[in-house]
Amino acid sequence: MVDTTSTGGRPIHRSHIAESSTDNTVPGRLSVLVPITERYDPVEELYREYKRGLDNLNRDYEILFIIDGDRPDVRSALEVLGHGDATLKVVELSRAYGEATCLNVGLQHATGDTILTLPGFRQVDVLELPKLLAALDTHDMAVACRYPRGDGFFNRLQSQIFSSSVNRISGLRLEDAGCTVRVFPKHVLEEIDLYGDVHRFIPLLAYRQGFDVKEVKLAQASADKSARVYSPGIYLRRMLDLLNIYFLIRFTKKPFRFFGFIGAVSAIIGGGIAAWTVFERIFMDVALSDRPLFLIGTVLLIFGLQIILVGLIGEIIIFSSAKTKKEYVIDTIYQFSDDTKDDK
Repeated sequence: MVDTTSTGGRPIHRSHIAESSTDNTVPGRLSVLVPITERYDPVEELYREYKRGLDNLNRDYEILFIIDGDRPDVRSALEVLGHGDATLKVVELSRAYGEATCLNVGLQHATGDTILTLPGFRQVDVLELPKLLAALDTHDMAVACRYPRGDGFFNRLQSQIFSSSVNRISGLRLEDAGCTVRVFPKHVLEEIDLYGDVHRFIPLLAYRQGFDVKEVKLAQASADKSARVYSPGIYLRRMLDLLNIYFLIRFTKKPFRFFGFIGAVSAIIGGGIAAWTVFERIFMDVALSDRPLFLIGTVLLIFGLQIILVGLIGEIIIFSSAKTKKEYVIDTIYQFSDDTKDDK
């Protein structure tokens, strides 16, 4: 189904992502993926700054903006910016699916054999990107570390706590686990199952798959130094993300170690309570009918085992099938051509 309603770029198609795509990888090309989700800087400024840094690389590249849902301001701005720029491609999703889905979609439409991920907001000085790409000569993945940090104490404290937690979970030593500027060969991301919010942990998942990950210090962008305080719900979700990735890294291939521990604790507590009340009934002539403790023990024994096991087994199923589960829809793809060439 072709969408011809846009007046900006040249729409390619509107389709379910489950459709098969041919391998159109161009050797030596750098594909830059920029997901536009909940938080993003003005795209005009972001586009110009990223273009300045990419032009400085002196290599063939394309830049893909993946718009997560209906963001007409972003789409309109990119349509204007795309005139005369054949390196720009815009993919707009039909609704908000999250950054992991944006990266999956971007990967499917990337034509380069090397992937660079840049956030929808500035984190590093883009003129230092050559340092990051140079690390690929000896490593499978290079991730940026903002150094020196010029932002406030609270920002640095949050980053340090998050990075320390990630390091304890994975064994990978990162000073700035919250930085999402990364570069790697395309096949690395193809080996990683991205879903939910695990995009924050791409270096960990790559490390878990056996890839060599290198952290490279890049100067922090001046626009990244404002204070960042999030709602309590955001911090809670980050804690759950850490718990989720801990389970995926440590127990996906040996889940019964985790299940067994939780199950044993629940069974011992619930079974112990139930057994004691039964013992009192048999040997001490204490009636069970008015003993809520017996009910509590039984509930702990059965309810705990069922809920925890069902939840974690479900997590394994999602993680294992995420690569083949395509449940999102692309709204429009815009491919821009170089207007100056058309005039010749």
